[in-house]
Amino acid sequence: MTLFLCLCLAASALILVMAYAMDAQAIRGQISGANGLPMFAALCLSATATLPVAAVTAWVLGLPSAFGVVLASGLWHYALGKLLFGALQRQSARMRQEQS
Repeated sequence: MTLFLCLCLAASALILVMAYAMDAQAIRGQISGANGLPMFAALCLSATATLPVAAVTAWVLGLPSAFGVVLASGLWHYALGKLLFGALQRQSARMRQEQS
C-alpha cells in the first residue's frame, strides 16, 4: 500500500511540475493568455485524483487512513500550489523588470 501511495504522490508531482514548466516557458517566451491556467488545471486534476486514491485506501486500510490520505493530499496541494505559483510570479516579475 505504501508503494501505491508513493506512486500516486510521484504522479501528482510529475503532473504539477510539467504544468509549471509549460507556464514558465510561456512566460519566458512572452506569450500572454495562459496566465497560470495550465497550473490551475493540473492542480485541480491532481486534487480530484485524490478521491479514488482515498477510496482504495479506505477499502484496504480502513476509513481513518483514507481521511489521513485526504488531509495529507490537501496539505500537499496547498503547499505545492503556493510554491509553484510563487515561483511563476517571481519569474513574471523578473521578465517584466528586464523589459523595462
